[in-house]
Amino acid sequence: MRKIFGLVVKRDTTIANVIAMPMLPFITCTINFYSSAFMPLLLASEDYFAIPSSQLGRATATVTIWAQLLPLIMTPFMTYVYEVVGRRVPVTYSLITTNILVWLMPKIAPNFTLLCIIRAILGFNNTLIIGAPLITDYIKQESRGKAVAMNTLAIGVSQVFATQVMVPLTVNMTYGESFGFSALAVMIITIPVLLMIREPTPKSKRLAEEGQQSPEVAHEASEQSDANLSTCGKIARVTGQLRDRVCTDPRWMFLFVGLS
Repeated sequence: MRKIFGLVVKRDTTIANVIAMPMLPFITCTINFYSSAFMPLLLASEDYFAIPSSQLGRATATVTIWAQLLPLIMTPFMTYVYEVVGRRVPVTYSLITTNILVWLMPKIAPNFTLLCIIRAILGFNNTLIIGAPLITDYIKQESRGKAVAMNTLAIGVSQVFATQVMVPLTVNMTYGESFGFSALAVMIITIPVLLMIREPTPKSKRLAEEGQQSPEVAHEASEQSDANLSTCGKIARVTGQLRDRVCTDPRWMFLFVGLS
């Protein structure tokens, strides 16, 4: 039983894989917390969106709603993305585009509609990153609770890092400079984390490495067993399968009711 940082991990899991798990929510939440902290100031700035103070609350709420709307619609389909495409491609897309879009936010002023669209994409990217199934890929079932707690802790640390470290570093910059600096800083952290992500080992390969039968081998063994059965044994086997099918399949029940 292998352990890394107190977590019981799967056979191919490395230290880099375990580090990547909390780093993903840390990165995406850091840049989102930072942009959210500056959003009211960016909207009120005369050099950017110039939203009047009487409409500032409504404008901020509109941007926030757009940031949540797309994730609410797309969340049910995110599982299929990871199952079809894999892990690295969606994660790479989300992290890279998030940093680029944060850098663009001050540059698209004063187009408020375009700002709402960018915030919607950022919200979708954030949800896509948080939903990355790396814990199930790397950690065994008995330690997944600890892994979830570790990711949750990373989200809390990211909020502290964004508001207590990045905001003071950029407070004297213009909004264009501050958003660009934050996007670049997070991008520097992003690149090595992307290299830490490993695609999950296919089940057939994992079973072969563990000395278990793959589905193909099991099927061949079943066919060999059928060949070794006597005629009476085969009849008994088919009869049992037919009995189970009739008793459990509702279509057979409907047929019997109709005939009666």
